[in-house]
Amino acid sequence: MKKYFLISSILAVVMLIVGGIGLLATGEAFSGITFGNEGIEFKGIAESFTEEIDITNSNVNLNLNVPNTKVEIYSGTSNKVIVNCWYNNENDKFIIDNNEDTINIRRKESYGSINFFDFSGVVGTVEIIVPQSVIGNYKVEATNGSIEINDIKAANIDIRTTNGNFEIGDITAEGEVKISTNNGRVVGEDINAALVNFETTNGLVDLEDIKTDNIRVRTTNGLIKAYNCYSKDITLRTTNGAITLENEDKNYQIENLDVDTTNGKETINANYKNRR
Repeated sequence: MKKYFLISSILAVVMLIVGGIGLLATGEAFSGITFGNEGIEFKGIAESFTEEIDITNSNVNLNLNVPNTKVEIYSGTSNKVIVNCWYNNENDKFIIDNNEDTINIRRKESYGSINFFDFSGVVGTVEIIVPQSVIGNYKVEATNGSIEINDIKAANIDIRTTNGNFEIGDITAEGEVKISTNNGRVVGEDINAALVNFETTNGLVDLEDIKTDNIRVRTTNGLIKAYNCYSKDITLRTTNGAITLENEDKNYQIENLDVDTTNGKETINANYKNRR
């Protein structure tokens, strides 16, 4: 009897997997499974909504607390802030609060969502399109999920996450552009700011076309690549990984250069005055 029960259980699991693959093939794949009061609930295609937010001036505070979420921020032609959200179920739904010049976006904590076809833990996406005239203070806190920010003007940018890749480009900031993550690749391109500060524990840091007064890059395990980085002070530090700094304009002189790696090769092809 136990033998037949075991065989039946195995067949049931196989049928569940095959059925799931069949749903994927027909474009009817479910986004996850939720354990609710009624038992196992199969959820359908992800829900979505759009909210358009009127702004009173060009200075906007944008605060995101969105664990397990992919975030995209870029500029558009509308005179409103447009927020597009996608989520798996009600437990993962995003909540938007706005009060004059401050917009807060947070996500309900998900306690039971399982997606057999996505083991990244990401259960939602937030896309934010800001007017080109907006000079925002951007603060993002996340746990898992990639973050992409492109073509915006900012007062300050402060992004912190535990696991996730960053891509940030075509940025003009009056103050600091700060990115901090434990596990993830950080790519920054075409940034003009007062201070650029990138920190990661495990991951590559790749910078290109940076103009600022101060560049600080620190990682424990990962390469650091910096091309055409023009700054008075540059700090590039890693424990395990090579460091490359190369500037095309050899007439530009870096005032203070601090480059250090414990296990890795250093390649410096740039003009500098002082080396720490």
